[in-house]
Amino acid sequence: MLKHLNAKQGDGVVFRLQDDSTVNIEKKKKKIELPQGVDLDFIKMVNEVMDEYDKAIKELTKR
Repeated sequence: MLKHLNAKQGDGVVFRLQDDSTVNIEKKKKKIELPQGVDLDFIKMVNEVMDEYDKAIKELTKR
């Protein structure tokens, strides 16, 4: 289910029970305020690189 929502660590998941007994599931991203001088585009780029190379970096730490 988390994979389907594309939920990542730090994201919240909200389950809402409806009157007709169905459940709505919604991903809520955690709102983070960046320190002054930290560029959001830079943080996004770092996150993309970490997502792409996470496995390789973890393997390197085992050497």
